Amino acid sequence: MPVPTNVKPSGGSALGGWTEAVSVATGLIVNYAFASSIKSDQKRFEKEIAKLDAKKQEELLAKVQQAETELERQKIVYQYVDKQKIDELKKEGKKQRTILYVGLGAGVLIYALLLLKLKKHE
Repeated sequence: MPVPTNVKPSGGSALGGWTEAVSVATGLIVNYAFASSIKSDQKRFEKEIAKLDAKKQEELLAKVQQAETELERQKIVYQYVDKQKIDELKKEGKKQRTILYVGLGAGVLIYALLLLKLKKHE
């Protein structure tokens, strides 16, 4: 079979092929799992699944393909999306705690410096 010579690579960055692959995988997972669901739910899950890394997307696709019923497929997708949201919330909570501790530490330091300054004036 001859190799086509008129095929040109798509322009853009080196990540262009990667984003296309992610888009295809995301669409495949959602379409396969939610064959009869509402389009708005499909779009929401496509966005959530696109946030997963490639390894997680492959795992999800394999599990969705192994499921026998649409309900099982939907359950698997919901579990992956929920786990991702929980992980994001944990990261956000950790970030907020760090900011709080830094703020409290700075406040205590300023308070201690003010006390030292007031004692020197006496």
